[in-house]
Amino acid sequence: MPEGLQVALIAGVVSLVVSGIGLATSLLVARSQVHQNEEHIRTELTEKLVELRMQHYPDAFTITEGIERRKSRSGSSLAKN
Repeated sequence: MPEGLQVALIAGVVSLVVSGIGLATSLLVARSQVHQNEEHIRTELTEKLVELRMQHYPDAFTITEGIERRKSRSGSSLAKN
């Protein structure tokens, strides 16, 4: 095999190996970034959910207390009849 051809083949193989390593690294970094972004979004949404719950729970408790009082009055009047 001519020496020029051997050099070209070796250079081609080395180039392919380096490209493969670069591709694998890029895929791992991209996967890691996607995971980090998902975690960040999940955390943000959880914080927003907790904030909204704290904002609206007093109203919800007031509503459910009123319903409970009406149920207990209705139940006691039914028991008397």
